[in-house]
Amino acid sequence: MIIIASLAVIAVVVAAPVIYVMTLNYIDYWPPHDNLEVERTDEKVLTFTVPHVWGADGVVSFGNCAFLLEVDNQTVGPTDMVLGTNGYHHGLKVRMFEGAGMLNASVVSLGNVSFIVTIIDVNDDGHLSYGDNIVVQSTEPVVKGTSYSLTVITEVSSSWSYGKLKGTYIEQP
Repeated sequence: MIIIASLAVIAVVVAAPVIYVMTLNYIDYWPPHDNLEVERTDEKVLTFTVPHVWGADGVVSFGNCAFLLEVDNQTVGPTDMVLGTNGYHHGLKVRMFEGAGMLNASVVSLGNVSFIVTIIDVNDDGHLSYGDNIVVQSTEPVVKGTSYSLTVITEVSSSWSYGKLKGTYIEQP
């Protein structure tokens, strides 16, 4: 009986610090599934704006992101990562944002049209956060009646789930 009680005490003493250390890196929020605000800011430019993403301790920002640009539901590539089996986006082909940085751009293309996708870190905090812009600049004017969708995936390296911020622009003919 004394041996069992001693083992129980040892287990609690060892487990408590391990659990505490593991929870230090835990961010208490649901992965976002929200809409990006989008507007046409030039004949060749669409600007997507990040909404508030709230966690238990306030607004959450992201440093590990990817994106998927689609024109009329066709993926604009190249893509450089397929998200794994965790999260809501099993097998989703995305293009990584290296960091989520102060000024970060990636070029993708569909047919003869290229798109430069750039994070503009409006508040200069080094993360993708509320009010930041993701600018999509095309080599050709935005076509009326064509759907342009940008999906930003957050927590790309998460072992639990991915977040998704999405905006779609369609200018009526």
